[in-house]
Amino acid sequence: MHVLLIEDDELVATGIRAGLESHGWAVDRVATMAAARHALHTLSSDIVVLDRGLQDGDGLSLVGEWRSRRAWSRA
Repeated sequence: MHVLLIEDDELVATGIRAGLESHGWAVDRVATMAAARHALHTLSSDIVVLDRGLQDGDGLSLVGEWRSRRAWSRA
């Protein structure tokens, strides 16, 4: 299983990554909304762990963008 972790706090991201990897999951981490937008189109992730309070914006706005473009649905 592949996880896209969107978290701007290094300490929090390290803990989440360690927990996920200890269960055998592959994790790619990005720290900004711009990087998250790019990762969504370049990585094939099964799940996204999203920080709502990113330094460059609200993570929920990314969810709105993804839903409106149906970017999460790969046919």
